[in-house]
Amino acid sequence: MRLEGVKRCPASLNSRQQQPFSIKIESIREKFPRNLFISGKLRFLILNGKPVQDRSTMTIIVRPDYHALSVIEKNGIRWIPPEQAERQDIRPLRIGILNIMPLGEQYEFNILHPLGLSVLQLEPVWIRLESHHYKSWPENHVEDVYVTYADAIREKHLDGLILTGAPVETFDFDKVHYWQEISEILQDARNSIPSTLGLCWAGFAMAFLEGINKFNYERKLFGVFELENLDPTHPITGELDDVFWCPQSRHAGLADDAMEAARDSGILKLLAYGKAPG
Repeated sequence: MRLEGVKRCPASLNSRQQQPFSIKIESIREKFPRNLFISGKLRFLILNGKPVQDRSTMTIIVRPDYHALSVIEKNGIRWIPPEQAERQDIRPLRIGILNIMPLGEQYEFNILHPLGLSVLQLEPVWIRLESHHYKSWPENHVEDVYVTYADAIREKHLDGLILTGAPVETFDFDKVHYWQEISEILQDARNSIPSTLGLCWAGFAMAFLEGINKFNYERKLFGVFELENLDPTHPITGELDDVFWCPQSRHAGLADDAMEAARDSGILKLLAYGKAPG
């Protein structure tokens, strides 16, 4: 398979110039034959000889009555309603978003914005927990927009799953009232969904299921810290400099020796390191 297109030039070149490029991908993991995940700023792509839409025409699929639609449009994110998406000869990637943030309705755009910059068409599937009461959310919003995990995967598979953080970072996992449901979802996703992303506390939860427990700080880690890029070839860190700055705001962390041992055992792939944040 071959990707071809036009790559935006670095700042040192004339902004009007464009450089052609061609990247040959020797192999793609057999686990993901349906999907192609691309990192980088691309103007257009040709996949297996067929043109893929320009980034400016990529869309997310949302209902016309979605509460944040005006914010989506204000930020230049293109969207189409589900009815129009069904008439297209394109299968969007279905991305499940398990949102357990307080005031989660307000948080939704923080997820939709980066998804809306994708070079592929995406269908966000908002997922709720059955064992959690969303008391800080607007009345009826969860019932109107969200589905259970079982309903999300009942008729169509998910191409990815995003699990948000939650204000339970200092609690032991077995003290979190929805931990049983979260752990069951993550275990099922491990076997049935190509890629799962854990944000903040969810990252700790995923590490815990791999046998790596968090520990609480005496003082909250807060600020913007210098990190060393440990794997410039990885899709997540491949676009970053050898040394980059990253914001941190958390009450817990993972011990360096535990993470290094997990790396040596093939459980984890370490992507970045900093003296203060680890």
